[in-house]
Amino acid sequence: IVGDLHGHFADFMHIIDDNGEPQDGPGGVRYIFNGDFVDRGKWGPEVMMSLYVLKLKYPTAIFLSRGNHEDEQQNLKADNGFVHSHCTRAWGVEATKMYRLCRKSFHNLPLCHIIANEIFVVHGGLPLDPNVTIDDINSVDRKRDVPVKHTKVLNYPLNQKVKAKKNLMSDDGEEIVAGRLGRLVEVGNNGQALVEFKSGRSCDEVLVKIRGAPDLEDEVSIEYDTRQDLENQKRNRLFVAMMWSDPVVGSQKAGPSRRGAGSLFDEKVTQQFLQKNGLKLLIRSHEKRKYGFEEEQQLNGTLLSATIFSASNYPSGAGEPNGNQAAVIVLSAPAKGQG
Repeated sequence: IVGDLHGHFADFMHIIDDNGEPQDGPGGVRYIFNGDFVDRGKWGPEVMMSLYVLKLKYPTAIFLSRGNHEDEQQNLKADNGFVHSHCTRAWGVEATKMYRLCRKSFHNLPLCHIIANEIFVVHGGLPLDPNVTIDDINSVDRKRDVPVKHTKVLNYPLNQKVKAKKNLMSDDGEEIVAGRLGRLVEVGNNGQALVEFKSGRSCDEVLVKIRGAPDLEDEVSIEYDTRQDLENQKRNRLFVAMMWSDPVVGSQKAGPSRRGAGSLFDEKVTQQFLQKNGLKLLIRSHEKRKYGFEEEQQLNGTLLSATIFSASNYPSGAGEPNGNQAAVIVLSAPAKGQG
């Protein structure tokens, strides 16, 4: 399992040289490349095209997951460089046309993989919604840009309709009576959102704590006009979480992510997801680790999640003063007769 490569072509070649050419069929070397092939490192086009060629040559030995950087919003950022620098270097006057094809290919990448009905592999992580199933994941329309804009207010869309679940007090001393309708209008500090409550000509604003999933909210309820709206928003949160979320451990609290997309999910969320879906372990990427690999969440001595990152000396390349090592996860089937 290979984590973020971010255009580090030398790391990509070293991984293949060190672990062997992919091979279709029983006993062959198989790879999952777990997203973020491009952006930051300048050889993103070469890494991406090499992976696509390998997938064509070895269709049952190469598996590709989408990461949060297989997305136009990230590719267009100047400090990421993929569209305006890396594609232009690689394809010259054909860069715009080629990027359109890259974007179309990103829309077709799977969002996750399951190994041996036991290991869930995803680029980012999990949403905070309880009882998420693999069927829920399969229902997500992935053939589009990552819908971050629909989760920009602590996992909800701007102007999301809400209802006060209890009496609230505004900064100017006005009481908001339970049951009053409002809307989320702005992200505040410390996991709070500004809610605007309008009634006739009056307009009151209150900061409320947002937990990041409708079932978890205790100050306001999330209101939907139709069942379809509810389902669409849940799928948007799930899509974004699989690309953007990060695990937290110990005393760190679960909640909307400080990244502005996705969530911070704790051991309870991971355990519940694994149990619900009959799985044993979550492997994800998305974050640099000093030695390329780190065991993340555990419960009663059992490992629940781990992070793999495969771009060395990220993000500045070789010579970065405080560089990181790269790693891959190597899994092998148990010997016959062993569990």
